[in-house]
Amino acid sequence: MALAVTAVALLSFVGAGDFWQALGLGLLGVLLPALALAQLPLLGMIDVDRVSIYRGSCVTILAVGGVAAALGWLSNGEFLPGLVAVSPRDLLFWTAAATGGGLALIGVSRALGQDPWGSSPGFVLGLIPRTPREKRLFAGLSIVAGLGEEVAYRGYLLSTLELLGLGQWIGAIGSSVAFGLLHAYQGAAGIVRTGLTGLLLVLPVFATGSLIPSILAHACINLIAGLMIGPRLLAEGEAPQ
Repeated sequence: MALAVTAVALLSFVGAGDFWQALGLGLLGVLLPALALAQLPLLGMIDVDRVSIYRGSCVTILAVGGVAAALGWLSNGEFLPGLVAVSPRDLLFWTAAATGGGLALIGVSRALGQDPWGSSPGFVLGLIPRTPREKRLFAGLSIVAGLGEEVAYRGYLLSTLELLGLGQWIGAIGSSVAFGLLHAYQGAAGIVRTGLTGLLLVLPVFATGSLIPSILAHACINLIAGLMIGPRLLAEGEAPQ
């Protein structure tokens, strides 16, 4: 919490950014990643109740996306940054390209002998849905994550870093690092993979000016990873039943 307060206080004195921008940077770029890191020692003590975790994560992600949208409106009058129409051709191409790239990163992790979700298989792979009900809830969570996290990190945080004069690619790297750290529960390898996935999901935004391909690709990656790749790992005995 102290890190976020410090970030807000310092950024409030930067001429290029107003209070709401500073607040958003402190929340999305500092506080939430710091909390994700802080909870790591507790993961081994958590009883994995998948249904409760899916529901709680949906609420949290929707709240984060909603706060980001509200901060975008308070900062520059743009309520949902990047939610603009894109041509069907670009939509199909960039959604497929980003989805393929994200799945390729999972494949590379597997080829290197690392668990694709990171270095905490006892907890993380325990989140993979087993029952039909869990799979339905996980599918809903995947869609919510695609929308909420893209609005927050490829929409609000990326655009805010650009407005501060850092440039597109510095903004892309900064928002992707924060996005990777937000997934610290996946372990060190998971942070790196998720950060790279975040950087990959920036490309459709730069190419089309729209978040929609990235939202769809994000949801597709989660769905395929959780509902197709995950069960194969369970069947191979790589995670506790």
